Amino acid sequence: MHYLFLAYQDKPPGEELARAALASSEALRASGYLLAEVDLAEVTAVTVSRKNGSVVLTDGPEAGHQPLAALFFIEARDLNEAIQLAARMPQALSGSIEIRPFTVWIK
Repeated sequence: MHYLFLAYQDKPPGEELARAALASSEALRASGYLLAEVDLAEVTAVTVSRKNGSVVLTDGPEAGHQPLAALFFIEARDLNEAIQLAARMPQALSGSIEIRPFTVWIK
C-alpha cells in the first residue's frame, strides 16, 4: 500500500529537529519505505475553491492550524505499519503527521 504522510509543524524546526528529521528520512529511504519526499520551502499557501460558480482564493492552508511543512510518499504493508512509521518520525514531536492512502496514476 502507498501512503502519503503530510507533516504539519507548529513552528520552523530547530537545528536539532532538522538533523533528526534528516536522519529519519535517510533511515526510511535505506529501509525501502520512503519512495519520495518533498520539503516545502514556504509555510504559506493559497487555497483555491469554487463557490456559487466563482473561484475563491484564500490565503493560507485551509485544512488546519499548523502549516504543512513536508510530504512523504511511503510504501508500507498496511495502515498499522504506516502509523508505526509516522509515530517514530521526529516531525510528530513538534507537530503532527496526517496519513492518507494514495494511488499513483501515470498517463
